[in-house]
Amino acid sequence: MDNVQVYNPTFLDPRQDARLRKILECRKINLLTQLAHFKIDGPEELRYILQESDYATILDTKDTFHHVHVSPNLQPFQEFQFKNKRYTYFYLLFGWR
Repeated sequence: MDNVQVYNPTFLDPRQDARLRKILECRKINLLTQLAHFKIDGPEELRYILQESDYATILDTKDTFHHVHVSPNLQPFQEFQFKNKRYTYFYLLFGWR
């Protein structure tokens, strides 16, 4: 991939139990990301939005970041380098807003 848009710094951080945790710094990509705010304050608002044939679900993504596949258009923004080798995340980055 020669179309790298952002290299996100990555490093290892020791945990209290002596294991290492990989940290991917997302500040650069967060600066480039336009945040879209969407919130429904309660179920009563749904009756104005949903139509009779619609379905709805609630997604809590706090533990699922590494399971949500991202568009190939976003992948050039999700790259990092380790030991002079490039890597690309194909799933959501934890820490990306």
